[in-house]
Amino acid sequence: EHKPLQTRLYSRRFAVLGIFSLYSLLNAFQWIQYSIITNVFTHFYDVNNVMIDWLSVVYMVAYIPLIFPATWLLDRKGLRVTALLGAGLNCAGAWLKCASARPDLFWVTMAAQVVCSVAQVFILGLPSRIASVWFGPREVSTACATAVLGNQLGVAIGFLLPPVLVPNTPENKELMGQNISVMFYGTAAISTLLFILTLFVIKDRPPLPPSQAQAVLPTGPTEDYSYKQSIINLFKSKPFILLLLSYGIMTGSFYSVSTLLNQMIITHYEGEELNAGRIGLTLVVAGMVGSILCGLWLDHTKTYKLTTLIVYVLSFLGMLVFTFTLGLGHLLVVFFTAGVLGFFMTGYLPIGFEFAVEITYPESEGTSSGLLNAFAQLFGIVFTLIQGKLTTDYNPLAGNIFLCAWIFFGIILTALIKSELKRHNVNMGASKCKASGCVVNPLVFHTSESSRKAEKMKKLSRKLALAAAALFWVAALLYFILLNSRKIPEQHAESRREEEEIWNTEWDDLLDEFEEKKYLNTNRWKPGQDPYTQYAFNQRESERISSNRALKDTRHYRCTTLHYDPELPSTSIVITLHNEARSTLLRTLRSVLNRTPVHLIHEIILVDDFSVDPNDCLLLTKLPKVKCLRNKQREGLIRSRVRGADAAKAEVLTFLDSHCEVNKDWLPPLLQRVKQDQSCIASPVIDIIDMDSFAYIAASSNLQGGFDWSLHFKWEQLSAEKRARRGNPTEPIKTPILPGGLLVVNKSWFNQMGKYDTAMDIWGGENFEISFRAWMCGGSLEIVPCSRVGHVFRKKHPYNFPNGNANTYIKNTRRTAEVWMDEFKIFYYFARPAARGKSYGDIRGRQELRKSLKCKSFQWYLDNVYPELKVPDNSHSKSGVIQQRQNCLEAQQTEGQDTLVLMFAICSSTRTANQEWIYTHGQQIRQQDVCMSVSTTLPASQILLVPCNISDSKQRWQRTGTHLEHQVSHFCLDSEMALDGMDNSGILVISPCYQCEYKCRTGRKLDGCMIAFKKSLFTLSSLHPVEFFRQGISILDRDNVGLIVVLKPALESGLERSICVVTTHLLYNPRRGDIKLAQLALLLAEISRVALQDDGTTCPVLLCGDFNSVPTSPLYTFITNSKLEYAGMPIGKVSGQEESPRGQRVLTPPLWPPSLGISQLCQYECKTNDPDVEKSRKGLNMRHIEHGLRLNSVYSHFLKGSGQREITTCHSRTAITVDYIFYSAAQSNKSSCT
Repeated sequence: EHKPLQTRLYSRRFAVLGIFSLYSLLNAFQWIQYSIITNVFTHFYDVNNVMIDWLSVVYMVAYIPLIFPATWLLDRKGLRVTALLGAGLNCAGAWLKCASARPDLFWVTMAAQVVCSVAQVFILGLPSRIASVWFGPREVSTACATAVLGNQLGVAIGFLLPPVLVPNTPENKELMGQNISVMFYGTAAISTLLFILTLFVIKDRPPLPPSQAQAVLPTGPTEDYSYKQSIINLFKSKPFILLLLSYGIMTGSFYSVSTLLNQMIITHYEGEELNAGRIGLTLVVAGMVGSILCGLWLDHTKTYKLTTLIVYVLSFLGMLVFTFTLGLGHLLVVFFTAGVLGFFMTGYLPIGFEFAVEITYPESEGTSSGLLNAFAQLFGIVFTLIQGKLTTDYNPLAGNIFLCAWIFFGIILTALIKSELKRHNVNMGASKCKASGCVVNPLVFHTSESSRKAEKMKKLSRKLALAAAALFWVAALLYFILLNSRKIPEQHAESRREEEEIWNTEWDDLLDEFEEKKYLNTNRWKPGQDPYTQYAFNQRESERISSNRALKDTRHYRCTTLHYDPELPSTSIVITLHNEARSTLLRTLRSVLNRTPVHLIHEIILVDDFSVDPNDCLLLTKLPKVKCLRNKQREGLIRSRVRGADAAKAEVLTFLDSHCEVNKDWLPPLLQRVKQDQSCIASPVIDIIDMDSFAYIAASSNLQGGFDWSLHFKWEQLSAEKRARRGNPTEPIKTPILPGGLLVVNKSWFNQMGKYDTAMDIWGGENFEISFRAWMCGGSLEIVPCSRVGHVFRKKHPYNFPNGNANTYIKNTRRTAEVWMDEFKIFYYFARPAARGKSYGDIRGRQELRKSLKCKSFQWYLDNVYPELKVPDNSHSKSGVIQQRQNCLEAQQTEGQDTLVLMFAICSSTRTANQEWIYTHGQQIRQQDVCMSVSTTLPASQILLVPCNISDSKQRWQRTGTHLEHQVSHFCLDSEMALDGMDNSGILVISPCYQCEYKCRTGRKLDGCMIAFKKSLFTLSSLHPVEFFRQGISILDRDNVGLIVVLKPALESGLERSICVVTTHLLYNPRRGDIKLAQLALLLAEISRVALQDDGTTCPVLLCGDFNSVPTSPLYTFITNSKLEYAGMPIGKVSGQEESPRGQRVLTPPLWPPSLGISQLCQYECKTNDPDVEKSRKGLNMRHIEHGLRLNSVYSHFLKGSGQREITTCHSRTAITVDYIFYSAAQSNKSSCT
């Protein structure tokens, strides 16, 4: 009674599926391409890990609010529109990324990633829709798995390709930017091609449906269709809600693991960025295999719930194995466990899609899939943030255990899902099928055969589950066997524990007997006192903190899994002190006693270097194993340490400072290294104890000690080569130089190699001497990452040096340079010229020691130990300071920045290394291996210190007068800008070498006058613009202008007095000589006023400008001869520019009205009632005018050789000389205004 329902499969379905999978692949690639090389992008954009994580998290954030409009669009407008929107946005985001390959454009790459994240909303919900409307019932699950495969393959390529395309080149950010551009442009080109293919290939649906389940559904939304009601129906389904939660947990866990995988791998395996990408690839490729196999399995068995539950359980087991094998130190194990995890966890994704479609049929596949993805993104955001926090603050183990707990909860939810395969039941109603289609009775379901088949498949599934579980337990067993094999068996452990228990009891008794409060009450800080005065740190805060405070364990968590030789040697701990704060000294001792195994401390020797109060040391002998030696005079740290070492009884020496705190298990790792290699000097990682708050701050364990040629110590990041050589973060670091006085050394080796140089005074330089000696004489220096000791770093010494701090340091370092640096000591003197001529004592004994130990050369040390130290070339020509008045240019290390900053500071009397500069023949200004350069060649560009590169033109400077001029921009180093105001810490820039003052013409014509002067030679004393226009005076009705400045010469200019510099542009009109004379008279009057000094003399005058008058003209003659008979002169003849006499009137006295206030001497008149002065003013009716400036011209007006007149102006009608420079010497002058 029902019409036949025809179905048909079209070959176009494979093209649709292929194109969708490819642009889904590209979208997934753009998601993961940042996180897999997090360290590269954090360095390139100068942002932290959290910001890069957000580039991935934004995909999840965007999906949740946009899923409902996206699924609505899919239901209303169909597959084609949704697919085009997804492919188009993906393409747009890819092209936007191409514009972000610059370090300052992180916001652009973030915006592009947001566009790509919006695109994925219109992509992730399509696999089920494409599979349902294009593929038959026996291939629908496989098609869905293949559609999901594109996303997974994109993730796989995202794990593999970025580390190859963009290798980590921290020393060359420009190359890094080029590599990033290649990756971005390649992605954009491919995404454009896929968008075009999407436009032509993907259609809403085939002409005939592929299955009975599709045939019975309408081809589009009906009139009574309600998207809202569809959502409500889904949320009313209990099985769907359970699946929604379980799917979100599993997929969110996968997103979190994928996002943080690089961070987890690098934490355990430093320098393994490439292998981290390969492990991610293994995880995803295994997942792709799992997806396809699961899809095929579902199409064959239709056992949706059972398969889902089995895969869920095996994913949980895989996560457990991955979690507990990640830190074993074997990358091959991680490859295997990641593959197991990926196979089941990623293989679950298409199963969840298809299971949802089955239990929610006939609701829209896009809506159910979209909701699943929304919950997956929601859980992914939460899991990524929480797991990332746990991983950063604790370790990857904590984050992974968090995920394991949630996945186990997901198993329970999955087990509760009631399976009703609605779509499958509709498809099973087919009775007769032909090539052209099938005739079906939708009400008849052939379930008996299918039920039997399903039951058979269930049994097979159970067998496979048992086999997979067995494999898991075998892997777990191998893990525990491997872990157990890494342990070092402990001998005599029981007797050792008993011994320590006895000692701990005795120590507790001694500590109880020690009167701590009484000890600390002496010399305490008192309210009203400066807490920094006595000890150069916050004494008040130190005394507030307990002597027995707890410290955070700052070691890498893998250090806790290491085991050390149970028969480690005991050590004598030598601590020197001089007027140390009792609170820090006691805290040092308490930390040693509390955090060191009893049997490893042979004794603690305190060497009191003649402190004011002997009880600072003596009272502490009441503590366990503490001894006190007191010097009879001030000896200094170096000789005091040697005295303590000589008194030590143990075979190993440990040197500590008197203001430090040892951390948990600090000593065994150091003793282990010294026992393994007696010629090794081992040092802990030195954490920071803040001198203000006494907060304990973890230091990086990826640093080595370094120095510059002035023998100034500095911390350096490990080179890429050294990071690659280290197998894991617990391995010791070979360091060229020791950071200071925290070290462990075999006593016999210490004595054999000459102890410390006891001819050195007080403090400073001893670490260089013992470091050079150790390396060059057969030993080595190591920093042991699993040993941590905090140290209070102060900005200055709280005690005095008998010969001064700088002189003492120079003496000690000069001894080091003379004995150990061979011919390279010249660079020490070059970097520290103040050392020349300083006494350094007798070094013959140390030279004999070097000879007897048969030590290697310093060249060997540079080649084999410290190749990072660049040897200066031979082009250095001059050295000195760059000075601006009492301030000197120096390179400073500012807090929170890795790079040096240029600024001015008070000049040091001893020429410190950071104020010493070298000017090379290559016109570079360098300090060690960095040179002054500029960020751009524009004005106000910041001056930077960058690695020296002789081919970089931006590093070239020349001295021009007293200025440093940048060769490319021709701007000068602007110290004045840096010193504006009271703050000397301004940022240095380049700016024009000249200061310019300008007076604009006030009328409608564009014109004006400017004076420019070198700021290095002059400073501006006063500025006087001149307006020739006078309201109501007809002879001065033009808007020409002039400009007068008074300049004060700098000492470097060689001038003694200020000078008056003038420029003007007189009226051009050749027929108005009267106006020109009046303008000139007004200008001369202003010059006479401005140039008049307090002593009655006139300062030298420099008068320049365009006078619009030719040589030998009356106006020119008036300037040079100081007098002009003008009465009866034709008005056009004044400037010599007018040849024709026609129409010219003659000049008659007076030239200007008395109301102008300018006398015939071209000076201002004063208001007075003196009859004699008033009588002289009648001189305005005289036939001549004068001035008293005695000006000379610098122009010869004739060209040498040719005898032709010199031309300064080419007018539209003539080529003539009209511009001049006149000058005068200082002279006495009496103003008419007396």
